[in-house]
Amino acid sequence: MSASTGYDVVIEGGTLVSGDGQTAATLAVAGGRIAAVLDPETPVEASARIDASGKHVLPGAIDTHMHWGYKGDFSDQCRLDSGSAAIGGITTAHVMHRFQPGQFHELKALALENAIIDFMLTPTVFNDETAAFIEEAVEEWGCPSWKFYLSYRDRPDAPEGDDWNGLTDGLLVDSFERLSDYDGTLALAHAENAEICNRAIAKVRATGRDDLVAWEDGHPGVSEAEAVMRAGLFAEYAGVPLLVVHMSGRDSLLGLERAKSFWPKTYGETCPHYLFHTASHSDRAVKFSPPVRKAEDVEAMWEALGSGLLDVVGADNASTMLAAKEGSIWEIPRGGPGSGLILPLILSEGVNRGRLSLERAVEVTSSNAARIFGLYPRKGALQVGSDADLSVVDLGLTKTVSHELLKTWSDHSLYAGAELTGWPLLTMLRGQVVAQDFEVRVDPGFGNFVHRTGVRRAAASPS
Repeated sequence: MSASTGYDVVIEGGTLVSGDGQTAATLAVAGGRIAAVLDPETPVEASARIDASGKHVLPGAIDTHMHWGYKGDFSDQCRLDSGSAAIGGITTAHVMHRFQPGQFHELKALALENAIIDFMLTPTVFNDETAAFIEEAVEEWGCPSWKFYLSYRDRPDAPEGDDWNGLTDGLLVDSFERLSDYDGTLALAHAENAEICNRAIAKVRATGRDDLVAWEDGHPGVSEAEAVMRAGLFAEYAGVPLLVVHMSGRDSLLGLERAKSFWPKTYGETCPHYLFHTASHSDRAVKFSPPVRKAEDVEAMWEALGSGLLDVVGADNASTMLAAKEGSIWEIPRGGPGSGLILPLILSEGVNRGRLSLERAVEVTSSNAARIFGLYPRKGALQVGSDADLSVVDLGLTKTVSHELLKTWSDHSLYAGAELTGWPLLTMLRGQVVAQDFEVRVDPGFGNFVHRTGVRRAAASPS
């Protein structure tokens, strides 16, 4: 297609940003994909034009950590939280869920009916019954990634619903080995040592303490560091790539550094709450596992994002209502709303404060995730042939965070009142504007399921 032929839409006047640099260019879109990257002076015919003058154009962000159906209806959370993600510049969500046997197709159908943005689905191994369909998920479902919780096992005085995890180290290694029979698979680990946490929780609770600092003390950093290294060792042994999710602080980073030195296919994810909140200065609604920690841990996470030790940022969006966060820190649910805040937080507290370059921001919010999940350059790139997934951002725009601004399923925001500078003005998915000026512009069901492929390796020839 030549420049004079005409395109569906062009984005002109902006500065395109990738991990490799920035360039002034016109982006031309046809058939939902990027058809050309043109010199700004090139005359272009198009059915629609988007003026990005003075703004930056980024590849659509990929949220590596979403939960729909947590403490609420799956369809409602899918619809509203995918919409808030779109407002925040997210074009693809990675959704993790504890599928029961036979539940995958039902939840996929519900997501297809309700999602605003594209989505991936990842099941969880938490007992032998859920491990039984690893091969089916990889070969037929388009789900070559699996999540494993090294925590939440044999909890003392566990609240109802916290005694579901039957994963053992033996089942973990066996599952890793089965995933390693394929190219394109990925293991994801919630890395906390259950035994260390169980003992620490019992000791802290016995003192009568009941606040967010007590919750942090019940989840020592060493429990994370050990679990990161253990998961890394098992992944190295099996030969399967590993993404350690929602890493929280300095100790976990030490574990990650050691694991990466032995198994380069180890990757690390952190979340907005570990880049912003601390246990001593945050409301108990900011209860997560692992917990938010100290100011020194917040700075360590930013440094690790900048250095390349950490690879991606995921919201760990697990929506709750504010009323559910009232009561003992030991009994209220973990998790909270974070959908749509990854990019604004990275731009405001990272780029605009000099902690990250804009190029590095693109890597940790988009291109790295696309590579880790096997989607690059279809996703995570502004290249000819890539899906036309992008956001137009204003690095100078300041907004005060509120629930009303991002419109999550939850009735509150963990960042309410925070002023962030750097926001998406427009989000495009496959050539269609899905959000603009903090409003969703498409109907539920626009999002597609992103089918990923795991290919079984050929059996080794006998020697």
